[in-house]
Amino acid sequence: SNGTDVNGTGLKRYQVENSKKLKEKWAEEFKKQCVNTGNPNPFRARERSQGKKIILVVDHYVPTFDRDAGSKTTYQYLKMFLKKGYVVKLLGDNFLHEEPYTTTLLQMGIEVLYGDTYAAGIWDWLKTNGDEISFAYLNRPHIAAKYVDFIKDYTNMKVIYYGHDLHFLRLGREYELTGHINIKREADYWKSVELTMMHKAAVSYYPSYVERDLIHDINPKIRVKDIPLYVYETFKESLDLDFEKKEGLLFVGGFGHPPNADAVLWFVKEVFPKIREKLAVNFYIVGSRVTDEIKALEQPGNGVVVKGFVSDEKLEELYRKCRIVVVPLRYGAGIKGKVLEAMYNGAVVVTTSIGAEGIKEASDVLTVRDEADEFAEAVMELYDAPDKCRQISENTQIYMKEHFSLD
Repeated sequence: SNGTDVNGTGLKRYQVENSKKLKEKWAEEFKKQCVNTGNPNPFRARERSQGKKIILVVDHYVPTFDRDAGSKTTYQYLKMFLKKGYVVKLLGDNFLHEEPYTTTLLQMGIEVLYGDTYAAGIWDWLKTNGDEISFAYLNRPHIAAKYVDFIKDYTNMKVIYYGHDLHFLRLGREYELTGHINIKREADYWKSVELTMMHKAAVSYYPSYVERDLIHDINPKIRVKDIPLYVYETFKESLDLDFEKKEGLLFVGGFGHPPNADAVLWFVKEVFPKIREKLAVNFYIVGSRVTDEIKALEQPGNGVVVKGFVSDEKLEELYRKCRIVVVPLRYGAGIKGKVLEAMYNGAVVVTTSIGAEGIKEASDVLTVRDEADEFAEAVMELYDAPDKCRQISENTQIYMKEHFSLD
């Protein structure tokens, strides 16, 4: 950068000479980075993505992967796409720079489309760059429905739809439980939205074969497949199998999701008192967005401990220290992330038919009971059977490696 005359005798002339040397020395490397036809596309050139397929992942926001199961799913699939060689872009529909999650993704090499510029200009961005992107991986019906038509009309992206769970199935079950007509209307609305989305997508994915089969019962022509809810790269090298030293019952689930609050309320009112009659155990409640109704469950001397949101490290510690994990869901849809996470951590799980839904051969790794008396009895039997707990814990690792590995 010294001087002003590249054709003179000063230092500036070396810019021209060294430019030639640079191109000769790194010619093969430059070929891999970008096709330079005189007007290179900066969208490709700036990240050296020549020859790689680009996938645009669209979700409601940057995945808060330690706060809810849906975010954890998105986060694990983002990592899988990277590992399989894709260039990954993430569009969070609220366009917020959510920390520490956004920085985590950026440092992994994912471009996150956040801020006012993208919020105001996303449709222009899609139009300008859409033909460079191979796949649009759209999450959740209310978000996918917002983007699908524009992407299909103005780009060549193949649309993949990931529903997370069937909203109309979950709400339909809630209606059967409560009888509230507004919930029935909501279920009917989402059924229309979800089925319309499936017809527009090249393929739809759900984490449960139950949902896949239900969709095919409605319309066999819909292209739908089931894929694992979680994809783990690594597994526990060792488990704490000293169940005699473990104490208490554990529930994990975010309370922004209505089935979780219903599950805890039912357990504390209908199941836990039966257990406390015979066992002096504590019930630990972990999850984000704890409501006042859930906080009020903790009373002096009743054994209920509301911990609220905890870090991943603290949660792992709780999985190690608690003897039984309970997942007393009475309604919901799809495979439940909290059940898989518990098994990944080697936990002994007692759940309901709803909690075990979609988990193939669940009886090998889960204890499933639906009635309050039977649920309480199953918990007490396992609590007093450390050898059986050890065997179940070891079985969970075999099961998770077989069904939920990255490969």
